[in-house]
Amino acid sequence: MTPQELTKRRDHVGLEQRELAEKVGITPAYLSMMESGKRRITDAMAERLGGVLSVEEVRTRARRDAAWRAVLVAMNRPHLRAMREKEGFSE
Repeated sequence: MTPQELTKRRDHVGLEQRELAEKVGITPAYLSMMESGKRRITDAMAERLGGVLSVEEVRTRARRDAAWRAVLVAMNRPHLRAMREKEGFSE
């Protein structure tokens, strides 16, 4: 995992540095140094970070899917019926 990949994935799931650091068990300062390239991301640390970020990515995707589903179902207008059916959502 590169520093850029780490930052991109953390931003994608909407975690602040202190939140990710807490979940991984390191200080926010250490995470900041890894993201800036001042500290090397070891294989073991990449595995820990990747595990937490993977869980958070699944949670983020589930929240987005649930929100999209709620919008489509709540907007029960005829012109959206085809879109709902295409996406596999039912009322």
